Amino acid sequence: MSVFGRIRGSLRRKRGNRLAVLPFANGGSLFGPGALDGIAALLGSIDDLAVIGPLSSRAFIQRTTKPESAAEELGIQLLVRGQVEAVAGLNLVVVQLVRAPDDTELWSGTWRFTTDTLFDVQNQVAHEIASALGSAMAAPTPDLTHRAPTSDLVAWERYVDGRKALLAHDPVSALRHFEAAIERDSIFADAWAGMAECWRDAWESHVSLRIGTDLESTVRAMRDGADHSLDLDDTVARAHAALGYADLLDWAFDSAEMNLRLALEMAPCLPEAHRWLSRTLIYREDYEAACTWADQAMALEPLDPTIVNESGLPHALAGRLDEAVTRTRQAIHLDPEHVLSYLHLGRYAEQSDRGREALTYYRAAVELSGREPFVTAFLGTALVRAGERDEAEQIAHDLIRKARRGTPVATSLGALLAALGRHEEGATWIEAGLEARESLALLAGTSWLPLDEFTHSARLQNLLERRPR
Repeated sequence: MSVFGRIRGSLRRKRGNRLAVLPFANGGSLFGPGALDGIAALLGSIDDLAVIGPLSSRAFIQRTTKPESAAEELGIQLLVRGQVEAVAGLNLVVVQLVRAPDDTELWSGTWRFTTDTLFDVQNQVAHEIASALGSAMAAPTPDLTHRAPTSDLVAWERYVDGRKALLAHDPVSALRHFEAAIERDSIFADAWAGMAECWRDAWESHVSLRIGTDLESTVRAMRDGADHSLDLDDTVARAHAALGYADLLDWAFDSAEMNLRLALEMAPCLPEAHRWLSRTLIYREDYEAACTWADQAMALEPLDPTIVNESGLPHALAGRLDEAVTRTRQAIHLDPEHVLSYLHLGRYAEQSDRGREALTYYRAAVELSGREPFVTAFLGTALVRAGERDEAEQIAHDLIRKARRGTPVATSLGALLAALGRHEEGATWIEAGLEARESLALLAGTSWLPLDEFTHSARLQNLLERRPR
């Protein structure tokens, strides 16, 4: 069975209908990528309807000239598509709700609008689609409400530019656009939430923003943006999700879980909230619950290689290694240069006692990452177990030098040193990883980062027992 066939089978087992809101032709800043978030969020509040996320919607339209055919493979039953035209000095938007894959039109509507009525029209589009879905699905239409996010159209355009930049994983540009939006409209709550998301994306992408990428600065900046947003409007789900992620980085798992669940109450189809809630539950060693939330994140972003790959980790920790491998291979199909997917395949190969295969995957990950220290440490540990100690010793030497310059690699370096028999030195580095709140330190001693060399180390056991849960 093809990779897409496996995805399709997985998604079709999900209950309810799945819908994609595709970028409108000629939509620009009015109905283009990022501008449709409000409509998608409103539709995502309908019971038994899952609205796929913006990354997959964009990838979906880029991957094929026949969206209906692709929708069938991805298990998407409904498509919302539209087109914006200029007619006699007025903007005209035509919107369709179609059933995939036969392209049957279930509803259509046409609106003329000016910049002053843009948000009213977006709201009407969501209401009309919801009404059509309620009729088609024999379910009551929810009471949808929508507010205008800003009264300044230029601020709105800068905000949409910021969302586009985040979709492209360019937090530097995104931050600049959100700041420009806030300069125009200081009470633009969604733009403040966008600023918080920039710091999250920068942290995950290892990109330096103006005050650096150290953990303390990142958490502080995320909280500042999210708090500003919620002070202005406490219903901004993305702001609650950003606070949850900041809590996750801070190892405040009770608060992280609370904020992420609150975000999902407000926006059930927010993929990142599902993803981070899964990660929170992994760190709390509740692997089965983590699988549930990871599966939902993957269902909402089936074309995002990072989410697809990460969704396999809780399954691996729960003992379902074959399922984890299948998902990681799907991620590589989506992005043949996805570094962490090769790293994960290396880990899974090691767990299956396929050491030589693991080395192949690790070397690919090291090469693709530009010799990222965190990735290289895993290669070093696998080399030790394959009997290639000289290269492993050289890697350890290089990483110690880099780690002393502040590179966040302490936990994986500690595991490498332990594999080399340098147990006390390894324990010291793992302790440094715990003190620096490296996320990998929370997985030390699990099947993801086994520390068999420390089986009888009371010092390490005491260190690991200090981890929060």
